Amino acid sequence: MHMTNRREKAPDRAVSEGRILVARAGTMGYGIAAACALGGFQVVMTSRRKESLDKGLSNARRDLSQMAKDGLITREEAAAALERIQVSTDLSAGRSAAFVLET
Repeated sequence: MHMTNRREKAPDRAVSEGRILVARAGTMGYGIAAACALGGFQVVMTSRRKESLDKGLSNARRDLSQMAKDGLITREEAAAALERIQVSTDLSAGRSAAFVLET
């Protein structure tokens, strides 16, 4: 019997080739969006208010920058993660998402 390590399992094809929709940009939303983007996923973060999206993206930028300063990730990784986060007040922007999270 062969046992495999869970970490060795390839990600689900639908998720690895798709986008992740994070509905809402509050404390949990921006953190989840940043973590998913850092993991290499394209992320759409949505909220009804542009101000919430601006604050969420700013908080994600701050946290990723702090992680780089602490040596947990490189500056390049932080910048690449931020580039993978798209924001929108239109929920339909995430219609092609393979995975949806509501916070």
